[in-house]
Amino acid sequence: MRAIVLPTAVVLALALSACGSQTKIEECNALVGVINKGVDKVQKGTTAAPDGGPAVDELRALADELDNVAKETAAVKLTLPELQKFGEDYQAMATEVAASARE
Repeated sequence: MRAIVLPTAVVLALALSACGSQTKIEECNALVGVINKGVDKVQKGTTAAPDGGPAVDELRALADELDNVAKETAAVKLTLPELQKFGEDYQAMATEVAASARE
């Protein structure tokens, strides 16, 4: 779980530091909002089985949720190149972690 939260924190920190103009702030807030919502879903999904339920099912659910987060992040309309890059980087990270969870 820490492997997911750390890259997320880095992306969020970079995105927040990039925010300046009104457009940038609005787009940044939209991107961060989608990412935070996805992180919350992932965290809830990975702690839903406190009895140590089947790890395979949990990993599949995690992978599916990360794929959804990547799609939702891609749907955020970003016009600023630096925020587009942050969004693309986050999508790539989420997709990569999802693929690893399925292996």
